[in-house]
Amino acid sequence: MSDAKVSERKMSESGRKMSESEPVPENIITIINEYEFVERVFNSKEKNVICFYVPTCESCKVMVPRVQRVVEENIGKVNLVKVDIDFIKIFALKNNIKHVPMIAIVVNELLEPKMVGIHELDDIRTFVEDYINDAMEGKCYDPILKL
Repeated sequence: MSDAKVSERKMSESGRKMSESEPVPENIITIINEYEFVERVFNSKEKNVICFYVPTCESCKVMVPRVQRVVEENIGKVNLVKVDIDFIKIFALKNNIKHVPMIAIVVNELLEPKMVGIHELDDIRTFVEDYINDAMEGKCYDPILKL
């Protein structure tokens, strides 16, 4: 295997080199089925930013690492729940998830889409920080961010 291929394999989703044994940050959760989604998101008291994606989607390959980077900056305040909709197709259809990448949050026990498509890192950072601050103040964060 060429050195370039080895280097590519050692890159994390956030774009930095990592060893194969480097642990995934504790606030990054990958969901593989509907039951796990319900348990980790709807039945959770924690603040979660949900990122719906498909691994073959070029826009997702840009957006997911950006969201992950922002969430990693906020360890202890918010989790990133990554959901490959290929694993939960029926759930995605039932919840009207038609476009990826999509960033969503749960408001009043409902899934609320907030960002669809590619967004700049600063816009994602502002969204996540506003969500955290509003949640800490007990506010219901529900305006849809349209950029």
